[in-house]
Amino acid sequence: MKLRPLALLLPMLLLAGCYTTPSALKNLDTVAFGQEFAVTGKVKPLLQVPLTDINLYLLSDDGASFPLVSKKKFSNGQTVDLHVSVVGTKGQLPNELVDSIKNLADLLLRKGLVPKETAELVSTAIVTTVKGAAALVGNVLILVQG
Repeated sequence: MKLRPLALLLPMLLLAGCYTTPSALKNLDTVAFGQEFAVTGKVKPLLQVPLTDINLYLLSDDGASFPLVSKKKFSNGQTVDLHVSVVGTKGQLPNELVDSIKNLADLLLRKGLVPKETAELVSTAIVTTVKGAAALVGNVLILVQG
């Protein structure tokens, strides 16, 4: 029984110094909010959030795909090595991320770019798209750091 804590830490120690893959992440027993990984895979662009520099991609390998939110621009099919943090699991997003997206509606209104109904539709559509992508393709939403 004394080796159990060490056994739980061993996979994390192994992942800490090298890049893992989406398939390896999929096979982990537990993934928590804020957990960080170095991951490699190919990206496929899904969505550019209007009026921001935020992009939604799928990060994939042959066995798994996960939604990836990034301020960086990647080409379709580009292989990337990234340091990422988990910011949502099983289609759920932390309130801070949802609030940030919803603040887009306020920005659109303040700038007079769209009517209130349109601004609310835009922010709701972004939240729904990000949650849907997370629920559809896997159990983890990843945010690029740096």
